[in-house]
Amino acid sequence: MASRNPTRNASGYTDLTAFYAIRNADKSTDKNRMRGGREPKSKPQVIKQAVKPPKANIQPKGNPSKKDYPRIYICSPYSGDTERNAANATRYSRFALKMRTFPIAPHLFLPNFMNDELPAERELALSFGLRLLYGCKEVWVFGDRISSGMEAEIAAAKRKRITVRYFNANCVEIKNREEISNE
Repeated sequence: MASRNPTRNASGYTDLTAFYAIRNADKSTDKNRMRGGREPKSKPQVIKQAVKPPKANIQPKGNPSKKDYPRIYICSPYSGDTERNAANATRYSRFALKMRTFPIAPHLFLPNFMNDELPAERELALSFGLRLLYGCKEVWVFGDRISSGMEAEIAAAKRKRITVRYFNANCVEIKNREEISNE
């Protein structure tokens, strides 16, 4: 199997959009490190928060680097009981953040502007999710069941030789995938 090429999509065609977005995000953190960890020279802006952030003990030590927070793709069910599944995905992402990773959960933001009940938009959202998956170091599969969309994400990760780890609904790692049921 060929090595993972971040400029290609699942079909093998050149797709530079996600590649450049991730590369540019990585470059911005590199610039801060080159400046001795200082923030860029600009006037500080006061940002008023409308929503109080949840209390957490997530304080990075020093200036976090790319190695401190590797990108982790959060794979969990969405369709069906979408409200409960979105709340679970938020909880899984929070767990991943506490594990000093950068959680990427497309099913938390794509439904804000895409309709999961329309087949064409669902397919497009799944393809967007796969493009984000290809830029991640690992895929973390959460929950007690694997949906058809999750199965496609797991298969894509294995094709790209991305590490896949399994967790139950309580965020405890499972070593044996057979403990999770398929839909």
